[in-house]
Amino acid sequence: MLDFLSFCKRKHIFNILFFGFVIVMLYVSIKDCDFSSIASSIGTLKIQYLALAILMMIFQVYLEGYSIKLLAKKYDIRIGHGKSFIYSSVDLYFSQITPFAIGGQAMLVYYMAKDNISVSKSTIISLLYSVLNKIALVIIGLLAFILLNDSLHLSDDWSFTALLILGIVTNVIIISFCILCMFARRPFYMIACKFIKALGRKGVIKEPEYKIVKLTRTLAEYKKARTFIKEHLFMIIRVLFLCLIKRIVTFSIVFFVYKSLSLNGVSFYRIILIQSVLALISDSFIIPGGMLAFESCYAVLYSQVFPADLTSISMLLTRLASYYLLMLFTGIITLASKFSYKKKNKEVLINGSS
Repeated sequence: MLDFLSFCKRKHIFNILFFGFVIVMLYVSIKDCDFSSIASSIGTLKIQYLALAILMMIFQVYLEGYSIKLLAKKYDIRIGHGKSFIYSSVDLYFSQITPFAIGGQAMLVYYMAKDNISVSKSTIISLLYSVLNKIALVIIGLLAFILLNDSLHLSDDWSFTALLILGIVTNVIIISFCILCMFARRPFYMIACKFIKALGRKGVIKEPEYKIVKLTRTLAEYKKARTFIKEHLFMIIRVLFLCLIKRIVTFSIVFFVYKSLSLNGVSFYRIILIQSVLALISDSFIIPGGMLAFESCYAVLYSQVFPADLTSISMLLTRLASYYLLMLFTGIITLASKFSYKKKNKEVLINGSS
């Protein structure tokens, strides 16, 4: 009982600290904004385009849920649209509040387990979707970097270039790690074991034998993922296509913010490409939501898109729709589903006792 209360207490403390952190980061992001120009721009906003931006935010949640639904179907797991929407909300919410967006995958497995979906199968589903989603980002991001490098003069600012390279390298390493685990499991396992033992001998890590056992279990799951890919290659390509569409839908939020400010002249595809470069940087940033990285790079990337007096409000509106509202929206759905599970379990206990 004391352990449970201690866990709840730590959980509430984490939530309070995180939302305090979000408020501080929001303050740091807007403290240098010209609020007089922002106030004068608000009255001229085209609400219909802001509504479309919010709609795109919701649509990305649906597309992720639909991708999870398709992957689960190959395991003969039938998931309704409502349940898949909950799963994607859980993944997105916890990804937004954890460093490197690593929390979503684990929590997705946890919530699927509540619906009696085996951990083994849900782990494969979560793993495959996560890898395909990152591949989609790298594809669009690299394409954007190649097409926009000269026009945006990305190589002129060494600090910005360093962040971009860091984003590309981080995502490529993660993807490469997953592919190696799937398709070069034995040589990777041998190298990893030697590396873990060497670190153990030097005292860098504790209990190296336990780490090797965990590695063995992890690689077993990757082996299952490899088998899944070989058996359902067409489905994997289909989900990758959906991930590309989802990325474009997410990036289109900036375009609708652009239109809401009564601006014209910059094409849809150009804004999509610019936003993909920004996403590639902030996606791999250690701070949840890529805070500070997003804000600091936004002005550099969009200097040729938004007039100087509208850059601040465009950044605020974009961040509001793509992060803060998304976090609130998916957080509410996650919390509602949590209460739903508790109610369901309570009813099962009552019926069982009667």
